[in-house]
Amino acid sequence: MNNLELQIPIKAKTNERLSSKQKSIFIFEGVNKSDVDAIFVSARPSCGCTSPSQPLIIKAGENFAISLAINKINQSGFTSQMVRFKYQNAENMDEVVEFELKVSGNII
Repeated sequence: MNNLELQIPIKAKTNERLSSKQKSIFIFEGVNKSDVDAIFVSARPSCGCTSPSQPLIIKAGENFAISLAINKINQSGFTSQMVRFKYQNAENMDEVVEFELKVSGNII
């Protein structure tokens, strides 16, 4: 059986500067280290101000990028946002990989 392995070296971005004037975009890069495709199942943001954009299919061996757009317009202070992602093995739908991507920092 082929096991699904999505490798994302940096899963948390801390001490970031988020804009209070426009959406802030953060990119997380990774690679599908397995020899099977990964199929997107779900993304659950910690609040409505965070919009993820992710590939629907990550081919075996391919690099990929996931972006988080965080809308903190007209706000100030510290914030911490997270999105929980779920992907499944294209050849074995029972195998699921879950991970979180986080951004925290001050709204400027």
